[in-house]
Amino acid sequence: MKSNKTKYGINEQKQAELNQLSTQVQDATFKVDELQAVVDSLTAKSQTFQGFLTEADNNRSTALTNLNLMNQVVSQVEELQQNSAIVLQNAESAHKQTDRVVAEMAELVNELIFACEFIDKAEQAVIRKKTLVPLISDELVKVMTTAVSDGNNAVALMLTALQSCYAAQASGKDSHEIMRLEHDQTAALHKHMTSSPSLPEVGKLQAIAGDVTLADAGVVLQLAVVKTANDECQQWFKALEATRKSRTELERQAEQVGAGLDTLKTYELDQQQEELQRQLIAAEKEYSYAKSKYNPQPDTFDDKYKPQFDQAQQALNAVTQQFDEITAALKAQNDAAEQVQQQLDGIQNAIALLSQTQTGQQEELAAASQKLADAYDELEWAKEALTEQVVRFDSRVVANARNKYLLNKTSLYFLLNKAYLQAVDKYDSQLQASRRVTKELETASKKLVLATNSLSALQAGLEAATAAALAA
Repeated sequence: MKSNKTKYGINEQKQAELNQLSTQVQDATFKVDELQAVVDSLTAKSQTFQGFLTEADNNRSTALTNLNLMNQVVSQVEELQQNSAIVLQNAESAHKQTDRVVAEMAELVNELIFACEFIDKAEQAVIRKKTLVPLISDELVKVMTTAVSDGNNAVALMLTALQSCYAAQASGKDSHEIMRLEHDQTAALHKHMTSSPSLPEVGKLQAIAGDVTLADAGVVLQLAVVKTANDECQQWFKALEATRKSRTELERQAEQVGAGLDTLKTYELDQQQEELQRQLIAAEKEYSYAKSKYNPQPDTFDDKYKPQFDQAQQALNAVTQQFDEITAALKAQNDAAEQVQQQLDGIQNAIALLSQTQTGQQEELAAASQKLADAYDELEWAKEALTEQVVRFDSRVVANARNKYLLNKTSLYFLLNKAYLQAVDKYDSQLQASRRVTKELETASKKLVLATNSLSALQAGLEAATAAALAA
């Protein structure tokens, strides 16, 4: 009876332990589900913030592009203003020259008309004298008449030239007015864009904005360098992996060829050749003995020993043929072994070359990895430089916010600068928010892994305890 109570107590204690483990498993399962929900939520949140970050980056790039275009437009307008000033100056000079030429032409025409009137009076005087003095030459009268005609023609041509000068003067005046209008409109456009004709502060802000642009370009360039370095690492890694696979395949082929070479290098044919060589020596001795009996002297034959001589000769021929066949087979085997040995040497040379290549690729991969690490360091430095330039530009605008010479808040340049700064601030805030969400997601993922491992351990413990209780 006491034994039954003890057994009942033991079973009750095990059941309590099983219940406690079940409760712990349920709690761990709830915690895993809760952490999984948190991870899923943070993952969706991270994706949403990544979308915001991408949009902010696009807006920042667009604002920077607009600012750079505005810088180009301002520069082109300033160049146009300078060129228009030069053209206006040249137009004024040309207008003055035209006025001087017109005045000189008018004076020349007056003098020419006076000369023509003088020649005409001289002609009339010569004609009158001719009537009084017949000795005056007719040739003189003809010359004077021609001079009067030429003078009238010259006056007509000069009047036409003077008319052309007046037309050129009017065109020059119109051009001068157009050039002045173009110059005034260019200055008005420049003032509208910058609201400061002298641009004292705009120049400083443009210089800082240029530094911001250079810093941003440095970040973009360094990102390209990082991508290039990463691609180079991947290429060297793939090349190294391909070399390793090729070396493994060649080593496998070398092992197979070596096994085949071992199969060819047998001593069976050598032993057969040695045995046949001994038989050949014995057959030659027997043949020499039989020949000495059958043919003791030249041209002397003993027919009694002819069967023995024929038998010895046949035996010698048979052994010689077998010896030649074994020798040929042995030569063929040695030739095959030599070819296999050459193939094996070629494979081993290729393996050695691949080993050198693999060593060089490992060095190149290490160098590329170091270059990638340096590129990441340079990228961080470029980001810090960009942040510094942006803060510098923003502080410059704030520091001069109360300056009466500052850009008008309605000017295009100021608005584009403001839009760019707002885009940068929004990008920075979105970047910080995205980093915070990513960090929270990493923390939650680690907690989920730990909780999952703990749940697995508790489930394994519960299964083991259940099995032990059933066994008991």
